[in-house]
Amino acid sequence: MINLKDAIIQLEKSCSSKIGLIVIVGACIILSIGLILGGVIYRYRWYIRYWYYSTKRRYFRGYVRLHDKPQYTFDAFVSYAEDDRLFVFNDLIEGLENDKGKKLCIHHRNFIPGCDISDNITNAIHESEKIVCLITKKFLESEWCNYELNIARVEGMWSRGGENMIIIVLMENISKKDLPIQIIELITNQTYIDYTDYIDMDIHVFIDMLNTAVED
Repeated sequence: MINLKDAIIQLEKSCSSKIGLIVIVGACIILSIGLILGGVIYRYRWYIRYWYYSTKRRYFRGYVRLHDKPQYTFDAFVSYAEDDRLFVFNDLIEGLENDKGKKLCIHHRNFIPGCDISDNITNAIHESEKIVCLITKKFLESEWCNYELNIARVEGMWSRGGENMIIIVLMENISKKDLPIQIIELITNQTYIDYTDYIDMDIHVFIDMLNTAVED
């Protein structure tokens, strides 16, 4: 014989539904997996983008992989902010192309009309032997310049076995604390060109230095 009240409490406990607990636990598990997956995707986002556009280019656009070509289409792809457009056309094209005979990929001139910008950038980097980045404050603020720099870094690590293919040109005096970690790593581990050292000199001195970097 037991107390009726105790019996009712005991029956309520044994018959209570566990659906609420199951839903909460399941939601926590899904949330944890989502956070982990999101962290992995964010960390490797540039590899994922590069893989996506490389696969798209290879299988859906009819492009040929660089390793199957006898040479690159361009000697260098120039990555620059819109504010530096005149410098590129008046000095780089005149000096590197017309005087030095280098073939440059300039997005204002060489990108294929009608194609996605991301496709154009990935293809241009893939077909260029070197990547020249004109680093200014406007460059650092540009989403597409940041995209070009990171795709070039992945291209060097992924497709070219860690080859040193990026040429950093510091066009302005920018404090290191204002530079992103990607650029700090590049200027720490490899030689870069400081354009401010050549401002008071003949532009041809700078062009000679940049031409040597492209040929190296």
